[in-house]
Amino acid sequence: MSFAQFFGLADERRETFVVSPERDPGLLVDLDKLVPFLETRFEQKGSAPQAILYGEFGTGKTHALRYVEHVLGPKYAQQPIYFMLSNFGPKSTFSDVHLRVMNALDPYLPKILAALPDAETAINDNKRLTEDMKAALRYLKTPNLSPEQRGTIRIWMMGAGPTPSQARKLGFAGRLLETSGPVELVNFWKGIGELWAKATGKRLLLLIDEGEAFQKVTDSQAQASIGTGMRELFDTDNAAVGIFLAANTPDARKGIHPLQRADLQSRLVGKTLTLTGLADPKHIEHFIQGWWQKIGRQDGTLLEARAVELIGQRLKEMRDKLSVRQQVASKPTQRNLMDVLAFIGQQAMTHGRRPPITEQDLRAWFFLS
Repeated sequence: MSFAQFFGLADERRETFVVSPERDPGLLVDLDKLVPFLETRFEQKGSAPQAILYGEFGTGKTHALRYVEHVLGPKYAQQPIYFMLSNFGPKSTFSDVHLRVMNALDPYLPKILAALPDAETAINDNKRLTEDMKAALRYLKTPNLSPEQRGTIRIWMMGAGPTPSQARKLGFAGRLLETSGPVELVNFWKGIGELWAKATGKRLLLLIDEGEAFQKVTDSQAQASIGTGMRELFDTDNAAVGIFLAANTPDARKGIHPLQRADLQSRLVGKTLTLTGLADPKHIEHFIQGWWQKIGRQDGTLLEARAVELIGQRLKEMRDKLSVRQQVASKPTQRNLMDVLAFIGQQAMTHGRRPPITEQDLRAWFFLS
């Protein structure tokens, strides 16, 4: 008997109780009024959707971004591009953000440019792009571009190269970062976003995960670089490129966070939401109910009421007994609850204990008094 059959799950292919962002992006249990918040960001007139989601590890930030990618993005005619920030250090600047954005866009650009009506005119008429940026995009559209040339153009657009002599050989004034600061780099994204919209009828939406990488930036000039770029991106006049950023709640003890700079904070009013953990027993019980409604059959139940109450009261203790996560938040999180529910599933299968699971079952499996 399969896992899904044993527990009476709606999806007969499901092999675990864990709802993951990658496998189950549409199965979002919303306890923070997250979905209404996100929808209001899409419905703002005059600007692209913009939001920052804060929260501790395991509170559902990645799942929220994946929900936007697979559910809200298509609903609101957006083209979401999901990627993660990584490998930031004390002196990382906005150019490091640009590298990751362009790396995420790179697989799509040739197809977008090929689908763009009268592409050369559209590129040349774009007011945001510098002459070198226009030249790079025209190169990408060239059908007989050699792999070596494409590689050179690609690293130029990312700001990772090439050598100055290679850049001049292709007709560029120099390397991208020699002539472009944070504002110009964001304008590059916006110009691409405007071309994207003309080619597809969809607005480009950047979904940036693991924004806590910014916390590692401690150099003041590097922080200013990131702050300038993000300020430009979160400007209310930006209608070309949307951005949803997920990050752990900034830790003031680790110094000034680039996203906490005063010149950026004024742009973020009404655009941030902090996802909470599951410290309140009723919060935990509501999450379990919402989760089971999404994965279970309508006529079934997994846990008796007193078993649900026990999890609500003692989730932190259950989490600590499992100790399966290296990053343990101060309060139990949705991720912790998923781990506890997964363990319950394993134990029930091992002991042949069909639902509904009782309070006594849980006390025995978690060694609770």
